[in-house]
Amino acid sequence: MAKWRLPSILIALSVLTISASAQIVFFADFEDNSSAAVPGPEVNEIAAWVPDNAGQIWDIQDHPGTGNKGLFNTIEGCGTSGNTPLPGVTNFSDGVIQLLMSTTDDDSFGVVLRQSSESAGYVITFGTIETPAIIFARLDDGCGATGSCNDQTSCENGGNELLQVDHGLGPIAQDNTQVLLGRIEAVGSSIKVWYVDVANVADPMGDLGAPTLEITDGTHSSGAVGVWHESQQLSFVDDVLVTGPGGLNSTAVDAQGKATTYWATVKTAAR
Repeated sequence: MAKWRLPSILIALSVLTISASAQIVFFADFEDNSSAAVPGPEVNEIAAWVPDNAGQIWDIQDHPGTGNKGLFNTIEGCGTSGNTPLPGVTNFSDGVIQLLMSTTDDDSFGVVLRQSSESAGYVITFGTIETPAIIFARLDDGCGATGSCNDQTSCENGGNELLQVDHGLGPIAQDNTQVLLGRIEAVGSSIKVWYVDVANVADPMGDLGAPTLEITDGTHSSGAVGVWHESQQLSFVDDVLVTGPGGLNSTAVDAQGKATTYWATVKTAAR
């Protein structure tokens, strides 16, 4: 279990050390009285996470994949699918959005970004088993609709999506122990997406290598951010992070160095 705690330990430490650079604008780790939460511990309260779909029910529970607490989706069914806005993140333009995900289901989590209305913005799907892909789409085209799965809106192998690529992760464990990291970097019309197994990552706040998906689209420049899902029951998201312009690369070199050193130390101790 110790090795699965490492992503949350490092991310929380990094948030504490680099938030002074004013680049991290939101961080929720769902821990009680968390000193790492940005802008404050109120973002970890379940009452702050209000789904657009009244049929969806979140809870905060112990996460077997990290050994800490996480945001837990309790309900299955395409009719419960939809977006949950991040509390207070209403004007994201350029920066990084990152989160940890694990599953007991075969469906998908995702991220809504630059959303200016119910039908204006982007939705990025992080698929698992039934959809072994990352999908980039626009809300404008009916994708990410509340109460619908992607296949019902022709946004998975259906033509309404703008880009769909295999995630390349292979078989994914359906017991919430395999922790996956999703990262989105948006700079103007350039959007890059990474989707990796944390067990294969040296530093979850650092360089993840080449993006899994890359696209140029200038339809939307700013708006709200949210966590999206399609019928992804009994599954977790955790360590939800949003930065401002410059993303993780603009953080202080000293802080990044401390985080990397800490990661190596803890990783060695956990062997």
